[in-house]
Amino acid sequence: MKRQSPNKYKGFGRIFKFTFAQRAKMPGYRRATIGGALLCFLLPLIIMGCVEAFSGNDQKKQNQVTTVYVTDETGQEADYNILNEIGREGYTEINYIASPDFETANDQAGSVENSAVLVVKSSEEAEQLSIVLPSVSNLSQDDLQGLKDFLTSAYPYVQMQKTGLDPEELTALTAPVQVSSHKAVDEKEDSLAQIREIMAYVFPYMNVMVLYFLVLFYGQGVSASVLMEKTSKLMDTFLLYVQPGGMVLGKVLANVLAAVIQIGSWLVGLAAGFAGGTMLVRAIHPDTQMALLQFFDSFGSLSGLFTLPGIIAAVLQIMGGFLLYCSLAAIGGAIAAKQEELSTTNLLFTMALVLSFMAVIFSGGLGTVTDSSLWMNWVPFSAVLVVPSRVLLGQIPIWEAYASLVVVLVVSVVISLAAGRLYQAMALYKGKLPSAGELVKMLRQKE
Repeated sequence: MKRQSPNKYKGFGRIFKFTFAQRAKMPGYRRATIGGALLCFLLPLIIMGCVEAFSGNDQKKQNQVTTVYVTDETGQEADYNILNEIGREGYTEINYIASPDFETANDQAGSVENSAVLVVKSSEEAEQLSIVLPSVSNLSQDDLQGLKDFLTSAYPYVQMQKTGLDPEELTALTAPVQVSSHKAVDEKEDSLAQIREIMAYVFPYMNVMVLYFLVLFYGQGVSASVLMEKTSKLMDTFLLYVQPGGMVLGKVLANVLAAVIQIGSWLVGLAAGFAGGTMLVRAIHPDTQMALLQFFDSFGSLSGLFTLPGIIAAVLQIMGGFLLYCSLAAIGGAIAAKQEELSTTNLLFTMALVLSFMAVIFSGGLGTVTDSSLWMNWVPFSAVLVVPSRVLLGQIPIWEAYASLVVVLVVSVVISLAAGRLYQAMALYKGKLPSAGELVKMLRQKE
């Protein structure tokens, strides 16, 4: 009678539930998840609010002058109230009053709060403007800086009025002009091609950094989880109820799910913090010029660059890459006999990540997709580095991204099963860490 082969995934469900429950119950995990999310929410909110509150005081003090007594010694008449029609924020309600001489203007300004004297003189080279505070004034020299900058840019409107132009002619002469430059392109050429090309180089670097820190931070936990039964002397009893492949796969998936939930909570907190900080900043100063908000607003110009299906496929591919390298970390835990050996065995996933990145760089995987670099979409260790950026930028179709993801997931499962085989083979192994050849022999042994 032919012997029925055992189910390689026996006990997977129980191991997955038990490992995830144990992980979620750990006080350190809960504190890190909840505390990290709360910190990610509060930091942007507090920092953005404080920055705007302090800088907002300076913005409100840009113009404190409400009345200007003008002494024009050029001999040409002009109504300086035309400057209010320019529409510059903070400079639309200033009362410009003509005075015959400086002494009269100075006396008048001294009896009116928030007032200054403007003296206009002519010379051979240009007209000279001087802003003078009366001897008794509630303003300081710093309060005049905004008015000084405004008059420097707006005074040509007064000069044009002195030439005798009527209001309609002056309006036509001062109408705003927009100038743009661009390169003639074919209609089929993508207007965002340059941005796509830049991001095609930047995204793989960002992707490898994200994966590196994720695997570095969580890979040790996966290895330690796989190693745990060895150090507790429960391995022989444990393997009577579950198959090694199902045990390792359950542990890997449970730890990956716990990590994804934790990172997801941090990202949600961070997004909520920036959203709340943006609303707080605009509540403090609706017309804020904060650089961070201008950066967020610039994303609107990239609305045609990304699509929701592409974003989802890219995120899933990154998660698939995380699972792939955690499966490699499981091999490190399977062949290690004690905690001290994990630092050596964990070089496996670190070197795999570094070598994959170097292969992508030197094989032309960055930038524009070429026929010679399409193979990277199907090799799991390179696919998790290049496919997220390629599908996000529309360089490959969605179906190809998901097909590549299937390959990554299948290889991850195969590696986890291989880790289970090594885990079982190492049950009775004593001595130093086995060599690569010995590990291959263990994998070839029949169950």
